[in-house]
Amino acid sequence: MNLNAAIIEFESEVGNVRTGIWSAVSQTWEEYVTITSGGRKTEAAAIAVFASQDEAVDRWLEAVRVYAKGKNGTLYWRALPTLEKDERGWFSVYSRLLISDRPVTARLEGKELVRCYPKAA
Repeated sequence: MNLNAAIIEFESEVGNVRTGIWSAVSQTWEEYVTITSGGRKTEAAAIAVFASQDEAVDRWLEAVRVYAKGKNGTLYWRALPTLEKDERGWFSVYSRLLISDRPVTARLEGKELVRCYPKAA
């Protein structure tokens, strides 16, 4: 599956989608999480890489589904998923997002990024 198709599939599963603000926290004042093709990433952890684009995308889709399981609310994209290729020819997908049912903070209402889908590597 290509990355754009995976994004569309995931968004359709979640339902409500908004573009997040360019900040460490979303419009709900909650921190975004980093999800890669290797799963949820902590600040110092390395990003897992895979031999094919398809495997990297499939693993990313699995990882965001694990994150989304049991969550309700709106999906906020801080960084839309991007497919990256390293100097050795290995692939990974990187994204930052949040799924939250908290209301948007009034002072952040209306602040959003321009939405565009990423290009494949």
